Amino acid sequence: MRRIPVLLSLVLVLAFALASCADADEGTQVPGVTDGFDLTAMPPTGEPGGFPEITEPAFTATEPVVTEPVEPPTVEATDPVITETAQPVETEVLPPTGMLDANRLSVLMDFDVVSQDGEQVGEVDDFILNLTNTRIDYVIVDSATFLDIGGRKIAVPWRSFEVRVDDDGEIADGENVFVLKFAQDVFENAPDFDPDAFPAIGDEIVDWDLYLSDYWDTAGTGAAAGQATATPGDTATETPQASAQATEEPGQPAKGRLKGMILASDLLGMDLVGDDGESMGEIQDAIVNLNNGKVKYLVVDIDTADGSETRLLAVPVLVLRWDADGQLFGFTVDRATLDEAPFFDSGDWPDTGISGWDDQILPYWRKLVDGLDGD
Repeated sequence: MRRIPVLLSLVLVLAFALASCADADEGTQVPGVTDGFDLTAMPPTGEPGGFPEITEPAFTATEPVVTEPVEPPTVEATDPVITETAQPVETEVLPPTGMLDANRLSVLMDFDVVSQDGEQVGEVDDFILNLTNTRIDYVIVDSATFLDIGGRKIAVPWRSFEVRVDDDGEIADGENVFVLKFAQDVFENAPDFDPDAFPAIGDEIVDWDLYLSDYWDTAGTGAAAGQATATPGDTATETPQASAQATEEPGQPAKGRLKGMILASDLLGMDLVGDDGESMGEIQDAIVNLNNGKVKYLVVDIDTADGSETRLLAVPVLVLRWDADGQLFGFTVDRATLDEAPFFDSGDWPDTGISGWDDQILPYWRKLVDGLDGD
């Protein structure tokens, strides 16, 4: 009889084990817990024989990590760069005048001298002006180049050059040169200019340049010289007006024409005096006919009679006189004549390359000065 309870117990244990396996396969039950297990019947927690006390998982509480904003690197404060809108550059636009006119004596003094092959043989050093016939007789050439440190001063007749200028008469690369009309060796063998033989203003000029003219006339340049309208050293034919000598006291207007020779470097910047001997201005420049070397006008600045402004006048050489005692130039006309003469501003020179540029100037002086022409 005792075997039956034992067998029943085994059957119950086996059934319980099979039921537990079935629940585990379904994944809906906690392992070891069946639907028939009464949790309320479990002993209180912590009592002997009961389940171990359930505690919170070991967990070390920490303060939340607060990430502070990263400040940018400290940069030294500087003034803000303000970019202004680019404004158009105002370029001073000169009117189409003769500011760099090749007919101006001061501009010609910056010309180079080249051979017929275009090789530079020197540069213009000065000009010799004949005040009697109002022409440039000689171009003084400094033969020094970048290959020749110790240059010579050679006086070459104006007629022995071809003057080449830019088409618009202004300074430009490759133009504005004096070109020799003869072989380069003729230039190299020419005599040096002798400043001691050069006559002073008002002195007789006959044969002063004989040593020069003899060379150039016999050096094969006679054909070129034939193109000139005047021969260097020749004394211009004098008129009754020109032969009249000044008898007035220094500083007073003279009645005769200017005579003698002068270097361009001495002429430019020469002081001018009025009828009363007081300073009126100075000679600023000269306008030259490039075809024949004729000095058409001297450009002078004078103060008006009331002293309100300074004007530039283009006056013929014959309008001036020479004060030998004071070594000054003066006028052969009175103040009223000068104040009424055509003038221009220092920043608005006439463009002498334009035909008729002196249509107002020449007629004004022609009616006042005998023998004045427009060449």
